[in-house]
Amino acid sequence: MSGNVSVVAFEGELNSIVGEYLDFSGFDRTKAVFEEECSEKNKPVAKLEAPAMGNEKLHLVQSQMLEFYHEGKGDLFFKLWSEYLPLNIKDEDSVAQKLEFYLNIYFAIYPIRYNQPSKEAEGAMNNFKKFIENRGSTLSQTTEFLPFYALPFVPNPKTHPSYREMFTEPWSTDLKSRIEKFLALALKSTPQPRLFDIYVSYEINHFTLLSFYILQWSIQ
Repeated sequence: MSGNVSVVAFEGELNSIVGEYLDFSGFDRTKAVFEEECSEKNKPVAKLEAPAMGNEKLHLVQSQMLEFYHEGKGDLFFKLWSEYLPLNIKDEDSVAQKLEFYLNIYFAIYPIRYNQPSKEAEGAMNNFKKFIENRGSTLSQTTEFLPFYALPFVPNPKTHPSYREMFTEPWSTDLKSRIEKFLALALKSTPQPRLFDIYVSYEINHFTLLSFYILQWSIQ
């Protein structure tokens, strides 16, 4: 009975460890089935701070993010940004905070830059407004970003002296280059799967115990 209680107590964590390993190893279909079955059976899955990734998965995520960047799909880009960047980098790293701000600007003006319907432009700018009122508010006292807090209220930012540079190709290309370099470093900082740590810990303990018995036997 006590064994069952222990399993139930840590079930969410155990399921999370299994899912993390499947994700790290690139077993995407297996992971999807595993998560679906957990949901069907109401099994808990603890949320990871930042999932561990192998090189193949890392490159896939980075490629997807850059693709979403090119296509102006800010919601999908930031979904991966939130899911795969370690929490300490997202919330504490000054480079990450500044890039996140510029990315929000990029996606806010994307529909205007590419002459998309006004509904798209309005929605993108509303998203930016929400950002500067929440996560982006931390940089409101920074001279570098101060002018951008007025961006949602400017009728035609494309011709405004403070913003027209952002509609140029060099500005977009430079931001893309900075994002590529940042992601290459930030995504690599994700940890190894916890299953790996458990295995290593087991092997070390097993070896230590075996060495102890051998030592005891040799003394006798």
